[in-house]
Amino acid sequence: MRRIILGLLIFMILFSGCESENAKPQSDIELKKEIQEINSFIQKNPIPFVKEYNNPNLGIRIFWTEISGAGKNPSFGDTLKVDYVARYLRSNWVLDTSIQSVAKDYGMSLSERKFVPLEYIFGSSLGKLATGFEIVFPLMEEGDKVTAFFPSRYGNQNLTQTRISPNIPLIFELELLEIRAAMHEE
Repeated sequence: MRRIILGLLIFMILFSGCESENAKPQSDIELKKEIQEINSFIQKNPIPFVKEYNNPNLGIRIFWTEISGAGKNPSFGDTLKVDYVARYLRSNWVLDTSIQSVAKDYGMSLSERKFVPLEYIFGSSLGKLATGFEIVFPLMEEGDKVTAFFPSRYGNQNLTQTRISPNIPLIFELELLEIRAAMHEE
């Protein structure tokens, strides 16, 4: 029961509007432009996929490049271990990754950090990670690989500390390596 309440609370926070009425029309216009940009990119750069998810209202598109069939989806509070590559849609340039070989291929500094999978508690990324992750991960199973497209509203606009340029749609290549179940009180 607590998991359901926590999930509903996080859902309401993620999708509640914090914008003024004056800012909303401009925001909607920008979202529509970014959705068109994402769709155009996908049309010009087809992705081989085995399954697709498209939410035209949010502008989030997901293409499964591998389906594990594990049957294990994350729940709120679970710890997820994820390999990722984050790219700018407009340049297709890698801006961050957990994979050292990808970083090396794109000339990223290898001495500044360790390249390890991202670990985070599902449902706790608000302001820390792309809010689109909270939409994508419930749709994935452990072992799945996807390429996900996010308008900036779900990719980088709500991050409190980021190197990512604002108002640019993002592409994420994600592999859900592991789901560790949360400890729940009974």
